[in-house]
Amino acid sequence: MLPIERKELILNLLREKKLVKIRELEDLLDVSLMTIHRDIKALEKEGKIKKLRGAIVGVNLEKDRESLFEERAKFNINKKMAIAREAVKLIKKGEYILFDAGTTTFQIAKILDIPVTVVTNDLYIGIELANKEHVEAMLTGGMIRKITRSLIGPDTVEFIKKARATRAFIAASGVSESLELLSGNPIEGDVKRAYIKSAQHRVLVIDSSKFGHHNKYVFAHMEEVDTIITDWDIDENSVNNIKKLGKRLIIAKKIRKE
Repeated sequence: MLPIERKELILNLLREKKLVKIRELEDLLDVSLMTIHRDIKALEKEGKIKKLRGAIVGVNLEKDRESLFEERAKFNINKKMAIAREAVKLIKKGEYILFDAGTTTFQIAKILDIPVTVVTNDLYIGIELANKEHVEAMLTGGMIRKITRSLIGPDTVEFIKKARATRAFIAASGVSESLELLSGNPIEGDVKRAYIKSAQHRVLVIDSSKFGHHNKYVFAHMEEVDTIITDWDIDENSVNNIKKLGKRLIIAKKIRKE
């Protein structure tokens, strides 16, 4: 996991729990205590957290929820846009599509404007698609997870289970070396599993920085998806492992500046 992703996860926990024990971070992040203290020191210098004895608390984190999405959306933005261009080529007129919550699926929504029906649990995607003339968009319903502006919980899962979609676009916070698909939150993982089970064709959209992670929550294995779309920086070992599964791998090329 990259430092920027570890710090984002720490801030996400503080938005939910207000106070987080350092030992808890050690278990969750699966890195050394020295690395965690380095991340904490950096966040403290940014004025986002305050260190207590054996724990940390957030500082004015409620004010930056919107900027959090913007930061995540900008991270590897060129790669996400390139992945989105490949993803939208797979979509045919009249399809019933599922969009998982995420900044890469959001990029697909931005360039999609053909006659299709889309179901999503992502509020940002829902708002984006509401402006599209040819797209019929539906939100799943459920409980709003304020950090990500996504819908989660049993109602969300039940709505998705009833959908019989032609195609689902799935996001993941990481892929392990054994090709497990990872989520930073077990409840979000339940939603992702529902997407996988409810579509005829499952497409994983994920940038290359997410490979080789060791996140805590496994929601599926790559053998459960049909197509993987990533970018040009994917490592050779991951490419070989995906090919051994017999899955379709699409590697997006860099977008040339016009």
